[in-house]
Amino acid sequence: MGLSVEKFFLVDNVDEANKVKITTIHLEGKALLWHQSFMKSYYVGQWPLWDAYKQAIQTRFGSTPFDDPYLN
Repeated sequence: MGLSVEKFFLVDNVDEANKVKITTIHLEGKALLWHQSFMKSYYVGQWPLWDAYKQAIQTRFGSTPFDDPYLN
């Protein structure tokens, strides 16, 4: 997740418990499919902590908009 997401959370005063929820409403395409699979596999009935979610999505998609470890 980029710095702009962290800035948004800071400016909008988003608490830790809502960061993943807010992020998911903006996902589409591959990211949304990944999210659905991730939640079914690891977090049935609960939301992950932001740091764990952020690490998992960065591992899958890379840390920049043009990284995708699955394409390399």
